[in-house]
Formats: sequence, C-alpha cells, structure tokens
Amino acid sequence: MLLSKTWWSTYPRTGLTRSDLLQPVQTIGIQYTTAPKSGFLTSTYVVLIPFVYWLLRKKIPGVRVLISAAICIMRIAFISLDGNLKMNKGDLLTILAAVLFTGSIIGFVLIFAAVIVNETG
Repeated sequence: MLLSKTWWSTYPRTGLTRSDLLQPVQTIGIQYTTAPKSGFLTSTYVVLIPFVYWLLRKKIPGVRVLISAAICIMRIAFISLDGNLKMNKGDLLTILAAVLFTGSIIGFVLIFAAVIVNETG
C-alpha cells in the first residue's frame, strides 16, 4: 500500500509543525529585516540539521560539515550583528524559523524512518 494507515496518522503532526509555526515566525521576522538577510538566515537550517541529528543519534558530523558550520556562523555574525554586537528582532525571528525548519525536517526523517521500518518489517 502506497499510503498506509501509519503514514496518514503521522503526516498531519509533522505537517502542522512546519506550516503552523515556521511560516508565521518567518513572515513576522521578514517585516523587521531585509529579504536577502532573511533568505540567508533561514537557509542556515542546512547547517543545523547535522548537529541536531548528532545530538539525537550520536553520529558526529564530518570535517566538511564542521567547516561549513564555522563559515556559516561567521557569515551570520557579519550580516546580523550591529556595532553593539546585537541582532535586530527580525534576524532573531528568522533564525528561530530556521531552528523550527530544522526540527520539522528532523521530525520528518525520524517519523518516516519509523514508518518505513514498520511497513517493511
């Protein structure tokens, strides 16, 4: 069966996490920052995913991921910190959206991995 009962029971929970939390936070955040900054800060979920996965599964990211993370953190500092080393409200909300997006993706991975294991036995 392509879409099993297990899939239908888990998908709404993961879908709600993404649409109900991520979109409003990102939308509010972009009102207080620029579109290029918001785009970059939101895309930091790509770097966050291996670290969250590391925390959950104890699988250490590779050297390339660590270097990418360091470059990403430096770039965030360059574009977001002002003269007083503070971030504006929009940047903080956009980073929160990236964290929520990371959680959403990790949630999909963990839930659907369990569904696949249950389906294939």
